[in-house]
Amino acid sequence: YTVVRDVGLMQRVEVQDVLAYLSLLLNPYDDASLLRIINKPPRGLSDKVVTALKEEQEDALDRLAMQQQVPAPEQGPSGSSGPVHHSLMECAKRLAKAGEAGPLSKRQANSLSTFLKQFQEWQCDLAGLSPAEAIEYILDRTGYLHHLRESL
Repeated sequence: YTVVRDVGLMQRVEVQDVLAYLSLLLNPYDDASLLRIINKPPRGLSDKVVTALKEEQEDALDRLAMQQQVPAPEQGPSGSSGPVHHSLMECAKRLAKAGEAGPLSKRQANSLSTFLKQFQEWQCDLAGLSPAEAIEYILDRTGYLHHLRESL
């Protein structure tokens, strides 16, 4: 076998996913990271849930623009949009709280609630860990490592 092209370590999907987990745990307003890991490993948060989150965010920004009677802010270069309280994470909290009364099914709302509770636990548990310990923790507690092993 001949290696024709090598993927650099930092370009590997697994490395990008772990970095997204770290980034989101340190900054819950990182919309791009949330979108990357929300269903990695699979946890019942389908594309419909992601669409509902994005729509909730757009609606919240539209309401803010109407209140202030100014145009809605455009998406920034980092992928985040608008004020922090309109991040996808805050929208996820609102949708989970709304449950079936919102756009999600009962199962989807429960899966989202479970993810948010786990996320809070992960944030608390990471305090005081070294970077290497934090990576090990993320791989283990999120189920990501188990998922990778099963997919081989």
